[in-house]
Amino acid sequence: MKGYQEKLHKPDPAGRMLSIFRNDGRGKDQPRVMQHWHDYLELLVLEEGSCDLDLEQQTIRLQAGDLFLIGACTGHSIRDMSGCLFWVMQFAKEWLYDLSGPELSDLLPFMQSDKPGLAHLSLNDQPAVRSLLQDIERDDLDQPPAMALSVRGSLLKLFACLIRQQKIHFPVSRQEALWLEQLQPALEYVRGHYSENISEKEIAAICYLSQSHFSRIFRQITGQKFMSYLHFLRLQEGRRLLATTGLPVARIASDIGFTSPSHFASVFRQASGLTPLAYRKKNFDRT
Repeated sequence: MKGYQEKLHKPDPAGRMLSIFRNDGRGKDQPRVMQHWHDYLELLVLEEGSCDLDLEQQTIRLQAGDLFLIGACTGHSIRDMSGCLFWVMQFAKEWLYDLSGPELSDLLPFMQSDKPGLAHLSLNDQPAVRSLLQDIERDDLDQPPAMALSVRGSLLKLFACLIRQQKIHFPVSRQEALWLEQLQPALEYVRGHYSENISEKEIAAICYLSQSHFSRIFRQITGQKFMSYLHFLRLQEGRRLLATTGLPVARIASDIGFTSPSHFASVFRQASGLTPLAYRKKNFDRT
């Protein structure tokens, strides 16, 4: 299935990106969701039916009553959603930040979104989560005053519920929260300049930190070295280009910041288990 980049359906009244809708595959001839990417998070609730969600190199079986939260910039598709009815909520990561205040660290799993699947649970034994989803749906249908504020509040409560029940597990200390605040300039810069020749020393300077201190707290907060994180961002774009364009691998490697095609191929294979050409063959539909 050919991939494509998807945009949110509509902005919310406050100008932040939010979209809520149903995707209905019932009564249709082998309906599918084509392979696509977007830079916002997507919360799926399967209300009826069952299907396989292809998520990067994983296949997740979804049953009626399941909730699944897809991380940003994650390629995903459903090859056959016959008989399925989804309730879908799409929202930009930045939409969560404005009211985060001193508890910004609580949102780290959703800010980084390094894992393609952030949460998967059955709503059958989660009445609190189901109730919050119903509140969001009711707000979307009724469009009351301060609707965006109410929806965001319900969504933040939902995330807090998932974290407390360890459906999303990310313990963070007060010290780590301070470190995260120090790293924010670096995280924002790298996401906008990952294709450039970036050194850890230069990024540390953006945060007014020594390279050694930056390296230590970056690994503590993200769970990986700086170069691994930089490669993660580059490979996200690399996978998109392989699946959606006919650009030569050497051109893609150069465009996303790798010094050589062989280096790109080595990092790509280590991360995905496939060579760039094998990934393209599996995901690109020339028809």
